[in-house]
Parts: sequence; C-alpha cells; structure tokens
Amino acid sequence: MVARSEIEVAPLYELQTAFFHYCALRAALRSGLFDRLAAPATAREAAGLIGAEPELTEKLLNALASAGYLDKEAGRFRNSAFTAAYLVHGSDLYQGEYWLLNDEMLAQGFLGLAERLAPGPAAPDRDERIRRAGLVVQAGPVQQMVELIKSLPGSDRARRMLDLGGGLGLFGLALAAARPGLQVTLFDLPQVIDSAREIIRGRGLAGAFELRAGDMTRDPLGQGFDLVLASDCLYACRPHLEAVFRKVRRALNGGGTFICRHLELNDDGAGPVEPALLELGYELAGLSDPAGFPRAGEIPRALRAAGFSTVETRSLRALSYPYRVHIARK
Repeated sequence: MVARSEIEVAPLYELQTAFFHYCALRAALRSGLFDRLAAPATAREAAGLIGAEPELTEKLLNALASAGYLDKEAGRFRNSAFTAAYLVHGSDLYQGEYWLLNDEMLAQGFLGLAERLAPGPAAPDRDERIRRAGLVVQAGPVQQMVELIKSLPGSDRARRMLDLGGGLGLFGLALAAARPGLQVTLFDLPQVIDSAREIIRGRGLAGAFELRAGDMTRDPLGQGFDLVLASDCLYACRPHLEAVFRKVRRALNGGGTFICRHLELNDDGAGPVEPALLELGYELAGLSDPAGFPRAGEIPRALRAAGFSTVETRSLRALSYPYRVHIARK
C-alpha cells in the first residue's frame, strides 16, 4: 500500500489555479479589456476605460500579466503578442467569440452540475472554516518543513520552539513528534488558540505545548527560544514586518534560528501566477489583507533591518504553490 504522504496532492490545487486563471480571462474578455490595451495603460487608466474599480482592476491586470496575457513595464500594461493575435476584436485569428460561446455552456451547465446531482451541505460557520483550512497543511507541507528544519545545522539541539501565528499547531505537533523533548509555544489569536487546543489534546502532545494567545504586532512573544517558525501568517502584518522581526530576534537565544515561509509576489506584483491569482481571488471574496502578499526581497530586507546577521533564502513548492523560505540566524 502506498503511504498517504507519498501521494502527490499538487494536481488538486493546479486544477483550482486553472479555474482561477479561466475566470480572470473570462472577466477580461467580457469587459472588453483586451480591446482597450493595444497601447500601454496604468491600472487606474485601464479601470477608467472599462468603468471598474481601480484596486480590483490592478489585481486582475497583475494576474493576467503573470499568466502571459499582458506585458507589464514601468507600471503600465499592454496586450502580449498572444493576446493581440487571438483575443482582440479585428484580428484575423480572433478566438474570443467562440471561447465565450463555450463559456455559456460552462456558466449554464457545468457550474450547476453539483447542485443537479445533490443539494449541497449547509455552509460551515467561520470558526469551522478556519479549522478545516488549517488542516490542509497535513497533505505535504508539514512533512516538507519538518525535513527542512531537521536538515539545518544544530537543529537537533533545539529545546524550545515558538510556532508564531501557528494556527492549529500542526507544524509544531509534527516537530514535537519528530524531536522528543522539544517544547513548543504556539502563539496565535485567541479564537485560533481555542481551536488548536482540542487538536493538540487529541494528538496526545499537550504536555509538549504552551498555548499563548495574542497579537504579534502588539503583544510580547516570550524569550528563550532556539527556533522560531512563522508560516503563512505574516500577510496581515506586512506593514509591521521589521517591528515583528525585532520581537522575534529578542525572543531567540544566541545562535537561534528563525524560519519564515510565505507566498510572495515579484517586485511589480505580476507573478508568479499562483499567488497573483490568489490575491485576486481573496479580493473578490473579501478575504484580502489591505497590504497584500509581500514582494520579493521585502522579507529579507526587513530581517536584516531587524538585526539578523545572516539570511538564507530557498524556494520550494507546496500544494502546487511557489513558496519562499527565509532562514535567519541571530
């Protein structure tokens, strides 16, 4: 029998990214956006041309540029060669009308397929959604990070770890199981800590955990840690990165290690395609943080400004998404 951890989950999330990609292209065609971008335009100018919200339009333009439909230079967008050939009215090779005809079949048929088969279950409340979303990291990312941390020089000597913004504590749980004797402090918002408590008890590792509720931008983090992990938790803290990193540095023992794992966008926001589409999706769902995903180089700059002596950056993919991992040492 194949172990569950050996079954690749990425195709599931690649399919979802492809749907996000489809919806972004659909919006551009239905709004006539491509017909108006033969000449370069800023996001605000493009929004004016189609009568849309500038902030939402900018996220759509960045997503389209990351997918190759637009070129972006110096903050201005214009059609790529592919788009000019196939997706602009008047081109001999125009495919837009046939594509939108098939889109009607999608809208009127496929999107209603699930409801025709069976009524959907009642939507879970917000706390249950947070709990379910937190469990997604069990499908690969947890073991990936455990192996990365175990490979770091001196990690076997770590005795105390801070799982900062650690959600349900799954990274800390995996590390505590892999390193008997490791004491983990899980730090997150009060409502998240309440959900984590029952999961940690259920895993039989409550004795290895201290649960601490707070806001990392305002509250102290504690001291005496050999290892601090922050994974997918700093997006809302983007305006306060340096201040948070100074707190992390104070919380670490001398020679301690801080591991920071997040999705990031390129300097201009137009890529990689997966986080660009996610940022657009979060905006549409009303879930986006005003600051958005950090840009490439932003986290290392803040780490150095906070006083970390060395910063190493690695790239890895998890659930089909391109993550950057920054390893900083005090």
